[in-house]
Amino acid sequence: MTVLPEKQMLFAALLGKLLVHITGTDGYGVTMAEGYVGDSINKISEDTPHLRRGLHFLRLAQDLCLWKDGVLQEGTEAHRPFGEWWELQHPACRWGGRWNDGGHYSVTHGGFA
Repeated sequence: MTVLPEKQMLFAALLGKLLVHITGTDGYGVTMAEGYVGDSINKISEDTPHLRRGLHFLRLAQDLCLWKDGVLQEGTEAHRPFGEWWELQHPACRWGGRWNDGGHYSVTHGGFA
């Protein structure tokens, strides 16, 4: 699977499953953090071209805020059970906890995770 729209559709479907998985786990809830960055990326300086290629810009990444019993869970470890579950859903799924960004869930594209 190399065509971007196919990957975007895969990501959207898998993200939905992740949200259902998290909210179906006793005591857990989730809110959205950084997702698609849209046209705001155009305001970024040419000095930061790596951001133009970011997976959030390509609609292939979503950052999530995890809640347990109404308390925001900060840090990568809180996301571990969900991040590891995410990685098992498809070979292209990547969890940001592997680089200390626990709330980041993505699908790889063009060498980016």
